[in-house]
Amino acid sequence: MIEIRNVEKSYGTLHVLKQINLTIENSKVVTIVGPSGAGKSTLLHLIGTLDRPDSGEVVIDGTNLRTLSDDQLSEFRNRHIGFVYQFHHLLPEFTAVENVALPAMIAGKSRKEALVHAAELLDFLKLKDRVDHKPNELSGGEQQRVAVARALMNNPELILADEPSGNLDTDNAKKLHQLFFDLRDQFHQTFIIVTHNEELASLSDRKIVLQDGRVIS
Repeated sequence: MIEIRNVEKSYGTLHVLKQINLTIENSKVVTIVGPSGAGKSTLLHLIGTLDRPDSGEVVIDGTNLRTLSDDQLSEFRNRHIGFVYQFHHLLPEFTAVENVALPAMIAGKSRKEALVHAAELLDFLKLKDRVDHKPNELSGGEQQRVAVARALMNNPELILADEPSGNLDTDNAKKLHQLFFDLRDQFHQTFIIVTHNEELASLSDRKIVLQDGRVIS
């Protein structure tokens, strides 16, 4: 369970998040929607330990992130949170399987063990024949599935996605959205997705609406 308590965040004179209070249950697909500038990505970054709130607390499965040092936050992020971005952020010089294996190697697993598990994930995501291809040899939909596999690499309880289908055509976007629901059902992971895609928002277990830095519904 994720608990967000009285969270405030500003950048200089810009007050981005204002008294955010939320409880998010495990094993749900949750979308965050709202106009540009509402604070959606900022909230996602705070949940993902990529930034710290100015005040308030973020608690993930009993761990209060405020109590962790920067090094502890990095370790927590690596072991418990996966990230999927709009533009994939795959390393161009590495193959698909090497990109997927990176989080496990960062966590201390051997290259051999990490590559074996990465290949299994790519097979699960129907990319068995693309493991040795580099990102520029993959379609947009394939690149995004590689990014999802990378996010799953360390079996995180929580997956955070920022406009994951924003760069995909309609067919690939639908396939990606269905993948999130399949993963929720099979592995009981929690997905928090910032999106402008109304179809995905309407299908999600819960839709959180932000406006002017506040939760309005």
